[in-house]
Amino acid sequence: MKKNISFAGVFLVFAFSLVSCGNKSQRLEDNKYEDESQLTITKDENITKDVDIPRSHLGISLGMRWSEAKQVLAKNGWPHLKEEKDDIYNTIIAKPPYGAVNNNNVIKEYKGKYSDFSIVVFDNKVCSINLCPKDNPKDIIDALKQKYPFEDEEIMLGYRYYGNGHVNEEVIHDFTYSNGETEISLRNSSYYIQYNDVKLNKERSAYRERVEAKSKKAHETEVNQQLSDY
Repeated sequence: MKKNISFAGVFLVFAFSLVSCGNKSQRLEDNKYEDESQLTITKDENITKDVDIPRSHLGISLGMRWSEAKQVLAKNGWPHLKEEKDDIYNTIIAKPPYGAVNNNNVIKEYKGKYSDFSIVVFDNKVCSINLCPKDNPKDIIDALKQKYPFEDEEIMLGYRYYGNGHVNEEVIHDFTYSNGETEISLRNSSYYIQYNDVKLNKERSAYRERVEAKSKKAHETEVNQQLSDY
């Protein structure tokens, strides 16, 4: 009897071991698939985050000091700048003189590359670079939409009224993509391509909001003071 019990016990232990090993093996296999799945997700996320967006055009890089950028432009045949300064918003918009883009004596290196471009400077650093391709702009824009994983944002501008009483919504689409450092933006109503420094652009927006809030508060104070006369 004891022998039979011992044999049965051994058989049960052996069977239990097989089941345990099987469960352990299954758990390891499941963990393997979970790990592989996680690696795939992480890899896909990294591919999206690591999409390369150019930060330099015409020898100018986003984040570059404006004084340095002007020296670079001057060395490359752009000795004169048309600067529109906005002291309220601490911003400069710089463009070549009218017609200079097509003047070979003024812009040597950039001949035939862009039909127009401008630079936005915030806090004396290059915040944005705006370019418009000279040749095949539509094809270039279409290709860019395939190259980058843009988000399409529909923006409602207003309404257009016709004499027959018909009304149309005026809508444009902004296409933007950011890899965390650089943002590229397109607008379907033009062929301009905008490159933004993400950090500087956020600082610029925050600065603008502070200025406008201060202006609004000052206006409200003035109105309240005027109300005392009524």
